[in-house]
Amino acid sequence: MKRISIFFYILLIFLQVQCGTTYLLFDSYEKSVKEDTDLSPLLTLLGSGGLVPLNVEPISWVNLSVSSLSFARGATGNFMISVDHPGSCPDASFRLDLSNDGVPLTFLNGTDLDTDGCPLNVLYTQTYNITGTVAGNGRVIVKMSPLMFYTTFPGLYVGQIVGVVNVTVSPNVSTSSTP
Repeated sequence: MKRISIFFYILLIFLQVQCGTTYLLFDSYEKSVKEDTDLSPLLTLLGSGGLVPLNVEPISWVNLSVSSLSFARGATGNFMISVDHPGSCPDASFRLDLSNDGVPLTFLNGTDLDTDGCPLNVLYTQTYNITGTVAGNGRVIVKMSPLMFYTTFPGLYVGQIVGVVNVTVSPNVSTSSTP
């Protein structure tokens, strides 16, 4: 009979610990969701143009030539990405991928930037031309590619957003042609 009562108390203590841990994890999750939800409308008011706010973690040696871009429907806008590559051969391949959200945009000359790090201390610069046929606000999102070997670049990770270019396509139709 004593054994049963000892096992009962041990089981009771075990259940209290398990339920307490579960409650703390659930409570932490609920607080996180509430805080994120509470911040989103505030960030929207701070100028994200009605688009979902992004967590941008820039890299000091990756630079975008502009933070915002405007052009008329049918016209072309451009910006440059410069990479002052700190790596060296042979394993320093560095790759960025570009995407967009908001108003639909067309990338006229590719959606990636790929450097090989050879030779050392070379400034890589690439110009991106974009166009849009629908008026509105959007943005180009520059992020770290999944097609990269990350051990050469500690602290960087797949999908890390390193830059954003806000884009405004005005409703005026462009009558000029851009090569």
